[in-house]
Amino acid sequence: MEPVYIYEKLPTDLEENGKALIDWKDAPEITRIINQMYSFYGNYAMNGQNRKMIKKGNWIKAQWTDGTWQYFKIIIVYKTLQSVSFNATHLGYEANRNFIQLAYTAKGNGKQIMANLKNNLAFKQPFEYLSNVKTMHQFTAKEVNPISAIIGQNEGNQNLAGVTNGELDMDNYKLILKNRIGEDRGFRIDLGVNLESIKETVDDTGIKNSLYLVGGVPDDKVYDDEQPPITYKFLEIKGVTDENRQIGKRENSECKNLGDLKKWGQTLFDNDRIHEPKVTHEINMIDLENTVEYKKLYEKIARVNFGDTVHCDIDYMGVTNISERMVECVYLPTLGKYKSIVLGNDLGMYTDQVQTQVSEAKKELKQTASELSNSVIQASQMITGNSGGHVIQHPKNEPSDIGIMDTDDINTAKHVLRMNKSGIGFSKTGWNGKYLTAWTIDGVFNADFIKAGTLEGILFRTTFEKSATGIEIEKGRISFIGFDSKSRIGRLTPSSAKEGEGISITLDKGKYLSFHDGEGTLIFEIPVNSTQKSPALNTFGKHTHKGELHVDRLFVGGKEVVPGQGSGGGGGTPPGLTTEQEKNAWAIWSYFKTRGWTEQSIAGMLGNMQSESGIVADIDELGGGGGYGLVQWTPKSKLVDWCNARGLNYRTIDAQCQRIQWEMENEQQWIATNSYPYSFKAFTNKKNISECAYAFITNYERPLNPNQPIRATQAQYWYDKLRGLTGDVSWKNPVRSSYVVTQEWDASDYWSGGSAGIHGGIDLASVPAGSTPDIYAAKSGTILITGVGSVEGNYIMIDHGEGFYTYYGHLSSVKVKQGDKVTNNTVIGTMGTTGGSTGVHLHFEVRKGGQSSNFRINPRDVINI
Repeated sequence: MEPVYIYEKLPTDLEENGKALIDWKDAPEITRIINQMYSFYGNYAMNGQNRKMIKKGNWIKAQWTDGTWQYFKIIIVYKTLQSVSFNATHLGYEANRNFIQLAYTAKGNGKQIMANLKNNLAFKQPFEYLSNVKTMHQFTAKEVNPISAIIGQNEGNQNLAGVTNGELDMDNYKLILKNRIGEDRGFRIDLGVNLESIKETVDDTGIKNSLYLVGGVPDDKVYDDEQPPITYKFLEIKGVTDENRQIGKRENSECKNLGDLKKWGQTLFDNDRIHEPKVTHEINMIDLENTVEYKKLYEKIARVNFGDTVHCDIDYMGVTNISERMVECVYLPTLGKYKSIVLGNDLGMYTDQVQTQVSEAKKELKQTASELSNSVIQASQMITGNSGGHVIQHPKNEPSDIGIMDTDDINTAKHVLRMNKSGIGFSKTGWNGKYLTAWTIDGVFNADFIKAGTLEGILFRTTFEKSATGIEIEKGRISFIGFDSKSRIGRLTPSSAKEGEGISITLDKGKYLSFHDGEGTLIFEIPVNSTQKSPALNTFGKHTHKGELHVDRLFVGGKEVVPGQGSGGGGGTPPGLTTEQEKNAWAIWSYFKTRGWTEQSIAGMLGNMQSESGIVADIDELGGGGGYGLVQWTPKSKLVDWCNARGLNYRTIDAQCQRIQWEMENEQQWIATNSYPYSFKAFTNKKNISECAYAFITNYERPLNPNQPIRATQAQYWYDKLRGLTGDVSWKNPVRSSYVVTQEWDASDYWSGGSAGIHGGIDLASVPAGSTPDIYAAKSGTILITGVGSVEGNYIMIDHGEGFYTYYGHLSSVKVKQGDKVTNNTVIGTMGTTGGSTGVHLHFEVRKGGQSSNFRINPRDVINI
């Protein structure tokens, strides 16, 4: 499941990821038509994550069929009670905000004409105007917007796509006039099947198999009088007879001799296929995918890219083969597949003019609004058709009241509904009342008792007797009112999301929420300074928690507690890596580098992880596909059960990296293919980044469509980003929880009473006393030795390089072994009281210049203890 990102502003670096949109009501769509539409449509849950960012003018980034990430600007937003729908146009259409007063090219190829358009823009934009069209043409753009000149109406003149017979491709800031989008890769498909999911349309009204050609006046002759152009009659295809001949006239003033004119005319048959009927196949890919007997046909069509040629086998009036192209498609970027496609061979209709995407979007949303209005009308009609009763006006001559009664006489009627300018009331005792149930003109509803299964569409309000503060119930939510009886303190609303339904409590800006016990003591508070960017929660009193507690950052006594992964992983993150994705990638990079993987193989895996999970460990597959984690293990239980059996938290990067390492060592998940015929272990030694990316998707991920070049691009990005970086190599305190110093480095040696010299290390005792917190490596390095001694107890020595060593004594447990690579974020053991110890503490030493105790220095020289 690929993500879709949203931005308040278009980022300078287009590779930057914005906020993820994951709570879609329907799968979002990208619609593209050659030389016409390139747009994004989404229908998002009203209470979905980051929903408030869906605003006109904000930006969407989604993945296109070729694996590239494309940007779209939101132009229309339409809200309902349950969702917000919006349309966005491709970034390329932003070029149409510019203006060309005059750009005239007397004779130039596509590259020269596009460059001339750019050189005559009214103001600078970062767009590149490119082309691979090599044929020479004359073109004029006058008082027109750039996109309109290229594929639009061009102020009534033929647009550039029509002049060059070209097609405009858009790749964010790149506007590329091409000979064609896509290519002919030899796809041959039998579309002669009778399926509801394939609609075939054949139009033979425009067929021309015989041409009367008109050229220009020859350049090599000078005449006093105007001379007629050259002509040729008739250029025909093989097999034309009087019974089937269809003659058409075609002109090209650039052809100055018969040879050029006939050669050009032949291209109309060979390239434009004007002698063939115009055929379109509209294919519903969703229906086709779910038709079991045509699964192979679906898989074949699904491999076709936008603009590609498809050779279709049909049977129409002797025509058995038609070359069509994918001229339209609706693509589902989060699912990575087509919703529908249109194959056609009438490309002329795509170069004549362009309908603006804005008008198309308005049309679609207007239709949605019309459907809603019809629903309201239908609901209104449900209350009509009531029968019985008598309607009277009173008094008869100058009526001021209207009554609906159980008889036609006000003197005998008992059940009366009476209406006048003061209101409406209901009486069971006749015309003169009493009207115990009434609704007066000032909006007050009076009743002794209201009995209803459901009260819908009303406002219920109650306030405290001595204050205007109170509660309102309206439109499915409870609002809390401020002292001025107008401002809102907050609201309580039912909500629903992908995870399920629940209740949402929302405070207005500058308000607080508090809970008190029976004596009025404050227990729980969301303070007034809590904001979206800096949320805050205050609790008071003793806490008891059972079960797992997941915390991103933990501070005890004002100091941050940094948890270790116990894996030899990334340690501190280099300062240049700031986003969560970059930090996660660094942790994975570091983990596998310490285990001997090549940097290229790790980068290849990271490129795949970015497409699978965004390099997020605790993430389910979008759309409920069953996958989970960095590489989207499917089913999720494959990872969960493995981690549970080993006492690992499956939600963490560390646990998932351990799983991948285990898979490599035991040749699990990886299936060698003809393209990449080697083992998982051999993969970890490869040094070609692109090969590693493709090998991982083909042999490990194994999706339906492994042709995803974006993963190789992403792999190269991570290789360039992480290669050569080093983690945090600073010294850090080996105790990351509360402690006290019980003996300094230069104190007298405890066991010898000072006869053996100074203590030589620092003793750090846990708080509260007797607790056994984790002990961390003070600096990156390699485990030199672990052992047990009568005085030292369980101990560890680490070689940090550059002549530095550290020593850790009296440990209750050791979690590393000789030769392990560690960082300053690796847990190496737990504090204890083994050996010659009188209480739980860590005896910590730093040695410089040698391993023996003769080289001990004061730990405070390198660490702020």
